[in-house]
Amino acid sequence: MAVEPVERQEPPSPSVRAAYRECEARLRSRPGPILASARRLDDPRRRDAMFALYHSLRVAGPGRLPRPIGRSRSVDAAIRSLRVWRDDARLCHQGQPAEDDPYQIALADAMQRFQIPMTPWIDLEEGLVLASRGDPVRHVPDFIARARALTVAPASAFFRVLCARRGMRRYRMTGDLEVDELAHDPGVFAYTVGVMGDVFTELRLFEGKRTSIPEELLRRHSLDAERLLAIT
Repeated sequence: MAVEPVERQEPPSPSVRAAYRECEARLRSRPGPILASARRLDDPRRRDAMFALYHSLRVAGPGRLPRPIGRSRSVDAAIRSLRVWRDDARLCHQGQPAEDDPYQIALADAMQRFQIPMTPWIDLEEGLVLASRGDPVRHVPDFIARARALTVAPASAFFRVLCARRGMRRYRMTGDLEVDELAHDPGVFAYTVGVMGDVFTELRLFEGKRTSIPEELLRRHSLDAERLLAIT
């Protein structure tokens, strides 16, 4: 897919720059490996876009989960709120952010500037709905689906920004991993579990030595809940 080189695009307007600063300020005290990497970027446009995407995908979205993880009072309220969050992202994607919402203004600019599709928000909504309901991960396909929704979806948006370096005109998105490949390759499995660990830590879904990953999958890689949590 063709991507306009960053240096040839028009610079953000003062109002958009101010919106980006709001996103950055909201995330200033927030730790995490993705934000740490974003803060090291020397290109201000990519750095700002990462802040806008992170706020939407890792703060605003998960913030719609039921209490105590998020702000919603019930599962039904969380599902309704997540639908609103997705619809707001769609308006941003269409270039129609709410004029009084700096987070939407910044997100709309980042989506347009780096040609980011709606897919990450649609997929992440599905994963967050499952997290809201507390549905257990009972077998390998469920684990794959949850991993793709909660981790691959946001990562694909970050990937587009990180790959759009100055002078780079094209890039290719890697294809989806097959279920069997992810379930049987120890390296891919460990990487996916590690990323899921980052997400679950931020959402505070891990309390004590337990995991919702299928025992069948853990045994395949000689792991148990305690060892897995030590790795992640």
